[in-house]
Amino acid sequence: MKANVLVIANRTAASPDLLAHLRELAERRAARFELLVPPTVRGAEGRAAAQANLDAALARCTECGLEATGSVGTDSDPVVAAVEAYDPARHDEIVVSTLPGSASHWLGIDGPHRIGRATGALVHYVVSREPRTVPQPVHLEPKRGPGVLAPLVALGYGRRETGT
Repeated sequence: MKANVLVIANRTAASPDLLAHLRELAERRAARFELLVPPTVRGAEGRAAAQANLDAALARCTECGLEATGSVGTDSDPVVAAVEAYDPARHDEIVVSTLPGSASHWLGIDGPHRIGRATGALVHYVVSREPRTVPQPVHLEPKRGPGVLAPLVALGYGRRETGT
């Protein structure tokens, strides 16, 4: 019988650190994963960003051979979203993935421990780095202007723009 693991993550949902932990769990015993991505801000914009993180994470799980489904959380508070999604009859344990140290809002609110106390579930805590994005080159045109001769333009010397 496969273990059902609720995975709570947002910005780190597709991180190599979290995926390595999930692969390790799946290697120890058969497991399926249910990703929950709470939006970081309320409203349509927050839900859209959470959905994008969820889509990227599910694609990465498929690449790694992990059986995973997912949904966007109903609340921007990760503890509330986790408590609403957790079902003791369906989930065997919880994995919470956060950013490291002071960069993590979830650690600042003691999220992993609060989730464990509220659900009574076994909670694994994973420190993950955000997936790196590939830098895109940007071409910038140099700004053209009078430069060092600007004071002379004010005196009437040099190029003048006409309004005709």
